[in-house]
Amino acid sequence: MKSFRCRPPGRTRGRAPLVSIVTCGLVLSGCSFDGSATESNPELKQVDVAAMSATLDDTIEELLVPGALALIQTPAGTYTVSAGTTTMGDDIAPAAADQFRIGSVTKTMTVAAVLQLIQEEKIGVNDPIDKSVLGVPEGSEITIAQLMSMRSGLHNYLDTDGFRAAFGSDPTKVWAPSELLALGFSQPSGFAPGTQFDYSNTNTVLLGLVVEKAEDKSLAQVFADRFFGPLGLTRTSLPAATDTTLSAPFSHGYQYGPLQVSDKPMTPEETAAARAGSLLPNDVTVMSPSWAWAAGGVVSTADDLMTWIKAFVGGDLLDDANQQLWWDSIRIQHDEDPRVFYGYGITEVRFGENRLTYHEGQLPGFNTMAVHDEANDVSMVVWTNLSVTQDVDNAFTVMARLLQHIYNTPADTPPAR
Repeated sequence: MKSFRCRPPGRTRGRAPLVSIVTCGLVLSGCSFDGSATESNPELKQVDVAAMSATLDDTIEELLVPGALALIQTPAGTYTVSAGTTTMGDDIAPAAADQFRIGSVTKTMTVAAVLQLIQEEKIGVNDPIDKSVLGVPEGSEITIAQLMSMRSGLHNYLDTDGFRAAFGSDPTKVWAPSELLALGFSQPSGFAPGTQFDYSNTNTVLLGLVVEKAEDKSLAQVFADRFFGPLGLTRTSLPAATDTTLSAPFSHGYQYGPLQVSDKPMTPEETAAARAGSLLPNDVTVMSPSWAWAAGGVVSTADDLMTWIKAFVGGDLLDDANQQLWWDSIRIQHDEDPRVFYGYGITEVRFGENRLTYHEGQLPGFNTMAVHDEANDVSMVVWTNLSVTQDVDNAFTVMARLLQHIYNTPADTPPAR
């Protein structure tokens, strides 16, 4: 979740030269492919699974990632490419059924629940937050729409000394949503509601409380009743605050250096030490999901996330009018790069002329991308079992490089970010 923060648009990500280290093991699988589907779509290439596998293997070696997996669907079929291991010290190849922490991809679920409540007229998109939650700074001015689109101005609770100290000393600490909000509210708002964009997890925690009040049940139960059960997401849940583990089969999550929620890349010295083997990543799998909750607490698998992102973006969860409300929310948020968009719980970039709708998740131990291109019927789920290294968003980098094997877009024009 990268402090659950989106990379600032316009910031480039350079590709470091490959450095020879121990080559990660590679596992790949794919459906049969006859090329007919992509031949009818000039935007898409024939899928070369071996080439994608080589790209993934090279990328995780370069970025010092223990293990990674990409699940890809195109009109031609479904492909799984994986590299490395789920467990350092053992040769356990990542699989699409492995459970991991999805981080901020959870926001798509929280927002989907809010949108369904809007559709059912239980809440209004322009309702002020103080209609549901009292004690919010400028709560009479901040709307549900502004919370979903990250335009409230409320401070991100993760960016407080109080949170950093508590999480770093005890990742299993159980947090109440009110504690997270109190940390965010302890700092001044960054701007007047609705005037700017700033990615803040405080927004999504508030939305989780809105859902719970409207439904009179826990957010975990709302997710299960509305999404996980109906969609058959049998390995997906918002775990209880005291449930600090993952369900087998699962991937361990790793982080170089001390446990922290950070979007700062490793220093050159740290990177050199990691390549030399004198700095090893720590296992940070065990933690309470309560510190992320509605903003990033869900656990899932690549298989389940593929079903989810296609349902969310593809319109299976809302009627036509409210799906259009969601699409219309996606807008340019920064003048620095007009190709970068954010809307109600979703991000969008362009790969050439292709519109990629996605959300990223990064938190200690894991980095995730869930992507869907509705026009070309292309979907991708990528996860890595490492927090930031010299590349802040290693799953985004994996996605960008693999997409060059799918789209007929020049290799020197990766997705804008």
